[in-house]
Amino acid sequence: VRPALDHRQRTPQALAPFHRQPVGPSLKPRAHFFGDSFTAGQGDPEGLGWVGRIAARMPKIDFANHGVPGAPSSYVVQSWLETELDPQRSELAIFMFGTNDAVLAIDEDETLMAMERALDRAEDLGTPVFVLGPPPVGDCGAADAALADLSSVMWQVATMRAVPFLPTIEALGPGSTWHAEAQAGDGSHPGAGGYAELTELLRTGGLTEWMLAMTAR
Repeated sequence: VRPALDHRQRTPQALAPFHRQPVGPSLKPRAHFFGDSFTAGQGDPEGLGWVGRIAARMPKIDFANHGVPGAPSSYVVQSWLETELDPQRSELAIFMFGTNDAVLAIDEDETLMAMERALDRAEDLGTPVFVLGPPPVGDCGAADAALADLSSVMWQVATMRAVPFLPTIEALGPGSTWHAEAQAGDGSHPGAGGYAELTELLRTGGLTEWMLAMTAR
């Protein structure tokens, strides 16, 4: 019997308070990652997830992982809105959300409004932003069908706002290491191999190149 999924058990009210990242003395560029359990790296026995694997390749950039298991898009974006940035250093914001919205049957328009709020703040602050499409739920075909549609619309919004966007749902579907490990585990979260696969997808899809370009300005 599979254990109950974390993102199915928790509601926004049950999530932990936002963690404010302290402003330290380092002037290294800093990348903020906002998302849910996939951003937090849930299920990875190595404790790295995709964010930790990218961080290991980019020692000249500080990483702040704001991933919260169970978080819908509204919570993820609120965390970004309440995160204090350091005006003395270059800051980036990377988002991956939407999967829990499908699980919780949150209307697509609400997800898109949250995305617009996130992009509005980034534009107001002049913070470079990159949006990653939501990964699949894995063990719920109806939710994954909705996520495929959501990812497509999010891509359209990002394009209209001149924001880079990289879809993930097809690459992490059936036939992928991500999918195989998730099915062998709790149904949604992969192990180390799946997160390594996603890391490579993000690398070849332009995320790391974009991060280097944005922090070199």
